[in-house]
Parts: sequence; structure tokens; C-alpha cells
Amino acid sequence: MSEENQINIAVLDLYEGAANEGMRCIRQLIEEFEADCHLMVNYKVFDVRLKNEIPDLTYDIFISTGGPGNPVESVGTEWEKNFFNLMEAIRSHNKSNPENKKHALLICHSFQLYCRQYGYGEVSKRKSTSFGVMSVHKTFEGHHDPLFRSLDDPMWAVDSRDFQIIQPNEKKLSDDGAAILCIEKYRPHVDLERAVMAIRFDEAIVGTQFHPEADAVGMRMYLLREDKKNFVIERYGEIGKEFKSKLFKAADEIIDSLVQPGFKKAMQPALPDSLHVPNEDAHTLFLALDFAVCSEQGEIVPRLIEMQGFPSLFGYQDLLGNKFRQHYQIPENLEFHFGLSSQDYWAKLRKAIVKDYDPANVILLEIDPMKQNTTIDFLVTKQHLGIEPVHIGDVTVRNKKLYYNLKGVETPIHRIYNRVIFDELLSKKDLKTNFHLTEDVDVEWAGHPNWFFYISKYTMPFLTSSSVPECKFLNEYSSLPKDLDHYVLKPLFSFSGSGVIFNVTEKDILEIPVGERKNFLLQRKVHYQPIVQAPDGLVKTEIRLLFLWDDDAARPQLITNLARLSRGEMIGVKFNKDKTWVGGSVCFFES
Repeated sequence: MSEENQINIAVLDLYEGAANEGMRCIRQLIEEFEADCHLMVNYKVFDVRLKNEIPDLTYDIFISTGGPGNPVESVGTEWEKNFFNLMEAIRSHNKSNPENKKHALLICHSFQLYCRQYGYGEVSKRKSTSFGVMSVHKTFEGHHDPLFRSLDDPMWAVDSRDFQIIQPNEKKLSDDGAAILCIEKYRPHVDLERAVMAIRFDEAIVGTQFHPEADAVGMRMYLLREDKKNFVIERYGEIGKEFKSKLFKAADEIIDSLVQPGFKKAMQPALPDSLHVPNEDAHTLFLALDFAVCSEQGEIVPRLIEMQGFPSLFGYQDLLGNKFRQHYQIPENLEFHFGLSSQDYWAKLRKAIVKDYDPANVILLEIDPMKQNTTIDFLVTKQHLGIEPVHIGDVTVRNKKLYYNLKGVETPIHRIYNRVIFDELLSKKDLKTNFHLTEDVDVEWAGHPNWFFYISKYTMPFLTSSSVPECKFLNEYSSLPKDLDHYVLKPLFSFSGSGVIFNVTEKDILEIPVGERKNFLLQRKVHYQPIVQAPDGLVKTEIRLLFLWDDDAARPQLITNLARLSRGEMIGVKFNKDKTWVGGSVCFFES
């Protein structure tokens, strides 16, 4: 320290005049440090690359910034020679003055220059730009380093780089007493070497590939820049109102088929006689249409993957969408309930599910609801509608009347919001129930179980829409397609993608008994376009449009949506294990 209670800081500006948020963040941190620590802090900024300004050794701390460009191409330039003359002077001073060392922090571009100059690793151009908030993993040394030991592992940091340090020179690092403190996130689905993210070069000099100075304000300002927005659109495309129109048009074409007078009769073969539930209604109460975001001839288009006459996560999607609004600055003209407020949305669901009954006489029926992956949806639904999630094994039947235990009181059931999937129910061989879904009992259904079969994969070959991929029942083929590798084989009534064969072979088909082939669908594959930019690459997407079909309505009404993100061959948990930035989300549509 230069004088008692005074610190002099030199900020080495390597941005070469490029617009950035880094300098603002560094200045702000220095000023906050001065206020918090009650010290006198003097700092000065040196324009290293444009003006060839270099500080002397009267400063206590040297902060060297990130910056644009290739860290190799500057070899031999005047500014770089002066930069490393300063680095050498700092290193020499520290060797001669172990009790009064000069400290240096090297950020991003400066870190790359230093590693290249002193042979600590190889400077490599990335396959693609890395930008965003990334997870960074600490090494053993990082866990014990005073700068990193109090941070989480993995920790989150702002990354912005076209170049990186790979293949660290372990011998050189060891000989110089240096240590790698953290490395890039492990990405098993990406066959690329992990980059070095921070090195302690010695007791007084540390370098980071990421930007420790970055803040949320800077990230937002960066992303609002027109050049950055245009870069993202040019590189990855833009899904806007044009795609929304295609998506809604595809949904309307599919619904056109569902509202035809003869539709229900045509779907009767989909329902096995042994699974018929009495007292079905005229049409489904719930409808879900799953569209893949695909690329065909350079155009982003929706393609129907599956459809369901069954409720989805109506409760959770409202919670999730509102949490996004609470924590992120989402423009008011973006919506996820398609013109409905949350209050209106829940009013519609209450009318459809509870009707005029006392909520105590309406239940959400499921198999062990508190053990399902969708439990959060059941709890949100209970919070808003007041209906209990009830295990099917806890329902009793007496004289065609149904009952359940509500807080120790036997309570009649007048209406069931059904979340039981037959495929899962039939797989529970040891499940003992007093009530069976196929019994003729005195109860109303909010989502009649028969529609799970009537509107399903079985329905797809009957649809007329350009959004529906070529699909055909397996038993209808007199000879198999020659390009079989372009198809996927699906059991008609499987649960969560079970039994689906993505890379189907003739052997797979021949192993299916002839009499069973009517229960399989051969569907042409679609080409998902990875369109969502995650911190560590692009992600494939499906959009599920969720409809409610009131008793007296001519057509179902779109009331919310669900997005599913995937890096696997298919959408779904089992195909995305150990992958990042996958799973369920919600889409905001421009109104």
C-alpha cells in the first residue's frame, strides 16, 4: 500500500475503443470498495491499445480488462511489448519485495495474452462464440484459494469469448508455482475440450477467462444493443409473428378435423373394449397439441408430434409464467395465456373442472399423486380450485356412489378431474383398488378417460394438415418404406415416450406379432431446428398448445402453453439425462 489507508489502482483498458460494459463495472466496483472499506482509493485508467498508455510501478493494484480481437495477432505490436514490459516489471518487483507485492488481476483477453506469453496453455479459437451466464467448476486448488473458496461449485459467471485457453502446460504451471482454479463446465454431449477459466499465477497475480466485474445491468444493456440483437438474429434466426401464425394455423387445421360430426365414431377402434369408461361426454374437455419447431428448406415451421385429449400442466404453467414475469423484465405485449389474465384463466378452469359443486366434492384423481413428477401441478391446482389430489387406491365405492377421506370425514365425490393414465395404471400389477375406472358409477368426469384414446397418436393418420408428418398404422403397410431410417416407430398408447424406437430397423418391426401391428404407428421423422440459445449451445424445442373445450362451445379455446427443451433424440426426461438447459418451460407470444 502506497500510504497508510490509501490504495492506488491502475486500470489497463484493453478494449481498443470498442463499446463495452466492463469499464463501467470496474469503475463502479472500485468506488463501492472505497465506500465499504473506508479507505482512500485513487485510480486511473490507461488506454493501452489505442494510446499506448502504460502505468509505472507506483500503483498497488493493476486491473487489466478484456477486449476484442485475436490474442495471437497482437504479437510484436508496440502496445503489447509495453504491456509485457509492465508485467515483467511487476514480476521482478514481487520477487525482490516479497513483503510489499504489486497485485494484478487479468481479465479475459488479458488472461489469454498472459497465458500465451508465458506458455501456460494454448490459445484456441472457439468453434462458436460463448456468451452468457455459464456455470464454472472449481478445481481442488480452487476450493482452497482465498478468492474462490467461499463460492459455490459450480459457480455462475459471465462468459464472453471467441478465444480460450486449452491444453494447459502442467509442467510450466508447476515449475512457476501456478495453479488452475476453475475450468469450463463439463458438457458430455459436446465433444470439445474444456477451457481453463481461472489461474492463480502466483500469490499476487490472478487471471480469469470469465468476467468477474460483470453485473446484471451490464448484461441487460449489452443484450439491448442493436448490433448484438442483429448478430443473434443473423446467426440463429428469429421466431416472431410469422411463426406464430403458422403455429396457430396448424392448430386450427387439426381442430377442424376434431369438430367434424363423424370424428368420435371414427375413433372408436382406438379404445379397447376392456378399458371403456361409461358416461362419456360429447367431446373432450382438454386438448394438447405438441408441435416441434423444425427446419424445412431453410424455413422454420411447426410439425405435429403428438396430441392428447387429456389435461396437461394447467396449474404449473400459470405459476411458471408469472414467476418469469416476477423475476425478469418481460414486455407487457408478450403473453402466455393468450389474452387472459391469470384471474380469468383460473375462473375458466374452475368452471370447467369444479362447475357449481362444492370443491370438497371434486377430486383430482391420480396414482399416488404426491409421488408423481407432476405433484407441483396438483398442489397449484389445489391452491387455486380447492380440490384434493387423491390416490385412486383411496377411493371407495358403495351403491354406485364414490367416497374419499377428507380430514377424517368420509366425503362423497360428485366430479373427478382425471389425471390417471391407463398405461401407467395397467403397469401397476400390485396396485389394489376398491374403485375401478371402468365401473358404471354415479360421477361426472372433468376430462373423461375415453378421450385419452380417442385423441392420441391414433388420431394422427386421420388428420389433413401440412403440419402433420406422414404417418400410417403399421398393419397397413404391405411393404415397408425403403428409407426406414427416416421413420420412428411409436406404440399408440405408450406413456412418456416408452417403447418408442427412434432408429427403427426392419428387425424391430418383424419382431412385432402381426396381430399387434395395429397398435403401432410408423411416422416420418422431422428435423428439429435447435433454436433456443443456451449458454453452452443451441437447444431443440417443442411447443405444446393447451386448449379448454367448454360443454357448449363449438371449438376448443387456446388458454396457455408449455415449452419442452431437449438435446436428446426425443423430447422427454429419459432422453435428456445428464444434459443441461433441458426440460419444461413456457413460451411468451407477442400479442
